[in-house]
Amino acid sequence: MKITVTPSHIRSARLTEGKRTPVELAVMDLECFEDVALRPLKTVGYYLELDGEKVKLPRKVQGLIQTWQETGEMEPFAFDLKPGKDVSMSPADGLFLYNPYDEGYSYGWVA
Repeated sequence: MKITVTPSHIRSARLTEGKRTPVELAVMDLECFEDVALRPLKTVGYYLELDGEKVKLPRKVQGLIQTWQETGEMEPFAFDLKPGKDVSMSPADGLFLYNPYDEGYSYGWVA
C-alpha cells in the first residue's frame, strides 16, 4: 500500500501540537483503518499500530520520524507500507454490490 506524506499532512501535524505525525495523518487519510497510532520500539525506531496490528515501518521512514520528533521539520515523501493482513476491499467481496431488486422487495414492489 502506497503512503504519500504531502505538505498538507506536514502542516496539519504541526497543528496537533505533537499528538500526531505526518505519517499517521497520511495513513489516516486512506480511511482503511479505524485506529492508527505511532508507537516507539523498545530499542530504537517506531512502528505503526493499525487496528491493533503492529506494522513495521521502513528504516528511512523511521529516520524521518525521528527528525520530525527532534526538529518538527519534514519534507514530502512516499513509501510502501506492508500490513500483514489484507485490508483491501474489492467488489468481489460482495460488500459493494447493489441489487435493485432487493430494495424493490422491501418496499412491496414486484419485478
